[in-house]
Amino acid sequence: MSHRQVAKDCTFSYVGNRYSVPYSYAGKSVLVRQGLDSGAIRIFHQNQIVAEHQLGSDKVAMITEPAHYATLPRRSPAPIARPLTTPSELVPGPGVGLHHPIPEVEMRPLSIYQPFCEEAVYVATV
Repeated sequence: MSHRQVAKDCTFSYVGNRYSVPYSYAGKSVLVRQGLDSGAIRIFHQNQIVAEHQLGSDKVAMITEPAHYATLPRRSPAPIARPLTTPSELVPGPGVGLHHPIPEVEMRPLSIYQPFCEEAVYVATV
């Protein structure tokens, strides 16, 4: 017997693999029982069986049951935000548009940093 916490994706980790449970158990604790000879695991929540899976033979496998996700409520996709094109379109926030002007950023060629990189490599090899 082993207690496991079900993640938001309706799965939990057991012996190096991930197994699914019905979506209504996301965020809850479940009890996993492994049969001695069957090669299967049974998942319980409050003494009721909620899922059963064959024990995964590989490590880092994802063993899921499509029925666990079948009745998952669907959300409409979020609207795609239009990308900002100019600094004047920035949304006001801390330091931008409220009390402080948009800061000026100095543009430098990357070549001015080259001497520092060479010195760092020299110091690291000594």
